[in-house]
Amino acid sequence: MILREFRKNVDNATLQRADLERHVEKLVAEIQFLKKLHDKEVIKAAMAHNVQEEEKWYKGNFEKLKDVSGKKKDQMKEEITTFHNQVTDFQNRINGLRAQNAAMEMQLENMENAHLGNVGALEDIIAHLENQLCRTKLEMSNFLKNYQEMLHIKLKLDTEITYRELLDCEETRLGISGGDVKQHTT
Repeated sequence: MILREFRKNVDNATLQRADLERHVEKLVAEIQFLKKLHDKEVIKAAMAHNVQEEEKWYKGNFEKLKDVSGKKKDQMKEEITTFHNQVTDFQNRINGLRAQNAAMEMQLENMENAHLGNVGALEDIIAHLENQLCRTKLEMSNFLKNYQEMLHIKLKLDTEITYRELLDCEETRLGISGGDVKQHTT
């Protein structure tokens, strides 16, 4: 945005300078034309009027035109100096912005590199945790399988113990001892 304004100001200054130079050229041409015209008029006036009055009038007008031309020239020099100072100021601003941009790009690159390093470390941690989770799931699966087997064995033992207790109660009720049952079953 600043660069566009700078270019626009430089273009405007160049156009104004060209306009002022054309204006000065016109004034110089007008002076020359008026001088020629004046010379012709002086010749004519010398015949009819006093040559000194005409010369005085010519010099007065010439001095006026010379003053106007000088003022325009000075004004044009001042404007050129002003525009030159503005160009220098804009160049300095542009250089400052370029340096600031380069510093920000370097900072961004450093942040991206640090971020990539952090991402890599976090990905390693995630992979390690996923492996650990898989091992833990496998261990839990084995524990569950062992638990179910033990529970199955416990249920069988509980059933057998209950059966034995019932059998012992029945033997006691019938008055049969444990040894008689063995002989009776064989």
